[in-house]
Amino acid sequence: MLKPRITEIVAAVITAGTLIVVVVALHVGARLEREAIDDDVRTARTVTDELLKTHSQLVEHAAAEPALLGFRSEPGEAAVSEDGAHAAVASQGVHAFLLSAKGQPLAATISGEQVKPPLPGEVVAGVQALIAGASGQRAEAGIVRFGPARAGYSISSGRLAIAAAAPLAKPGAAGEAPDILVAVRVLDEAALRELADAYGLASLAFATSSSAPSGRALLPINGLNGTPIGALVWRSANPGRVLIDVIAPTVVVVFLAIGGLLIYLVRNVDTATRELIADVDRTQALASADPLTGVANRLAFFEALLEQTRKARRGGSFALMLVDLDRFKEVNDTFGHQTGDRLLADVARRLRDVCGAFVTVARIGGDEFAVLVDGPINRDLATKFGMRIIEEVSRPGPIDGKQIDIGASIGIVLAPDHGAEQHLLMHRADLALYVAKSNGRGRVTIYDTDLERDSRHRRFIERELRAAILTGELLVEYQPIFSADGRTLNGLEALVRWRHALRGMIPPNEFIPIAEETGLIHKLGATVLQRACEDAARWPDLTIAVNLSPIQMLKGDIESTVKRVLHATKMAPERLVLEITEGVLVEDPEIALAVINRLRALGCRVALDDFGTGYSSFSYLRRFNFDKLKIDQSFVSDLGESADSAMIVHAIVSLARGLRMTVVAEGVETPEQARFLQATGCHELQGYLLGRPMRASAIDRLVSGKPEPACQTAPLLLRA
Repeated sequence: MLKPRITEIVAAVITAGTLIVVVVALHVGARLEREAIDDDVRTARTVTDELLKTHSQLVEHAAAEPALLGFRSEPGEAAVSEDGAHAAVASQGVHAFLLSAKGQPLAATISGEQVKPPLPGEVVAGVQALIAGASGQRAEAGIVRFGPARAGYSISSGRLAIAAAAPLAKPGAAGEAPDILVAVRVLDEAALRELADAYGLASLAFATSSSAPSGRALLPINGLNGTPIGALVWRSANPGRVLIDVIAPTVVVVFLAIGGLLIYLVRNVDTATRELIADVDRTQALASADPLTGVANRLAFFEALLEQTRKARRGGSFALMLVDLDRFKEVNDTFGHQTGDRLLADVARRLRDVCGAFVTVARIGGDEFAVLVDGPINRDLATKFGMRIIEEVSRPGPIDGKQIDIGASIGIVLAPDHGAEQHLLMHRADLALYVAKSNGRGRVTIYDTDLERDSRHRRFIERELRAAILTGELLVEYQPIFSADGRTLNGLEALVRWRHALRGMIPPNEFIPIAEETGLIHKLGATVLQRACEDAARWPDLTIAVNLSPIQMLKGDIESTVKRVLHATKMAPERLVLEITEGVLVEDPEIALAVINRLRALGCRVALDDFGTGYSSFSYLRRFNFDKLKIDQSFVSDLGESADSAMIVHAIVSLARGLRMTVVAEGVETPEQARFLQATGCHELQGYLLGRPMRASAIDRLVSGKPEPACQTAPLLLRA
């Protein structure tokens, strides 16, 4: 029973298909015919417009140079000038008339040869309308303007003619209207054949009747006075009939063949369809997935974000989180790109595990991911979710047999509260991410308007700081460094200060980080170093300590800067102490060690500043072999209150002395602190007790033995 059923189905399909094809063929044929006629009419209209335009241009040029159409300004003047050949071609077949402004014939030419001036009677009325238009009067509906020329169609001896008029460019007597040049070109059979061949209008002809015979198309033509004078007629291509003639004999044969194949294909079509669908699914997945991590790629993410913003504008809500990995570059540089790639894939897996199947996770940059959370979510939930992501990403795990420890920072925006436009949400999420990383990394920051204000403030500081460096608005003050007994002034630490013209004093902790972010720290540091070394010439027995930023150490050519400044100021390099922080050693130990060795090779001394606040690794002290070690003021300030601080200070001093380093204690503010540090074995003391940062002029008085009152109390207390 199965085979008869299949045969019946096939027969029904063939019959229905045949009927459908016939109906469609008839419909398509009729439509093609209509479209072909419409195309031909548009072409014919273009032809008529181009003829008018071309003839108008001829008349316009002849109005400026009548010799183009054979008119001579003087009797016996030759008609052929340097443009004679062009004039002969232009005037071929043209009846030209030179008329006064009142329409009186003055001269006439045919194909460039002068003849008696009377106009043909058939065009007299139309030419009067042309003259009126060319003279600036209101033109009839059948007249078209092209610049100063007016043109339209007329009939001459039963044939279609183009007539155009323009005022002569050569002025007449004062107060007189210019003469009018009229040119008439008859479109004879030869001209129409050329147009038919050029534009594909078969059997193009002009008929005084406005009705088209069967199988022909027409374009009505209006005369100079706006009334119909006939039509252009041509044979229609009629592609619809051709289509039907071609298709009809083959329809039956084709569908019989299809019927034979259909039975065979029925058995395989389902399998082929399933395979095709699977291939499409795989292709779409590959096109929208990041090949390294398997999560959505940048393109798929922005498509999803665009869809979410559309929902938000209709009342929906969602959260956008930008996740940036902390310390990924160090992992990539230390262990290689293969390990870095595997780490990214592992991070993507962790994000999918935390976010679940209904949250979009995408990789949109090198080590930057994005998370789209659909649905309502408030600030507290967004913060908790972000912290959960950070905890999962920061969990140490083995990659290629190595224990990798990274972190993450997250910037979040909530739509529509923070906007519903794609670019605006990305900008604000990126701003929140920037703040999260700037505040110590491993943080979640949700956008608010204060961030925009902070961003504008950073741009203001950057702009003004750039100008301050160029104009010398920055100041350098010096804080004394005494021997532990307070009797001897050993050196000075140079400290930059900024007195803004409008805002007054701007603290270093406000502009130094921005200088580091923007790269201005290189010019700023070079300026401070130059000023300090210049001033040091006034105090030849003192050392000068200058702080170096990690950016200067790791991402600049500090060695060349120091060498240039020492040479320019003729300062002995052993008097210059360059202070660096522990962060430089941790960020890139190899580069730091190489830079320190080159600086010491110049003869400079290198000090480790703020020891105890960072990683405080004793291995760094042994490996880098600093000349000086400065104990951070946080330990000194707690000496009278914390036994732990006293023990730590004692241990640091003992270790540094064992490594033959000079130990300097910062932030000394009381005599008790000073005496403890002296007893512990510190070599030098620095702090408000011994002297606040001061201008170079105050240092002059201090060195000369006539210090200001605030600078002479502490040494006396220490000697007591």
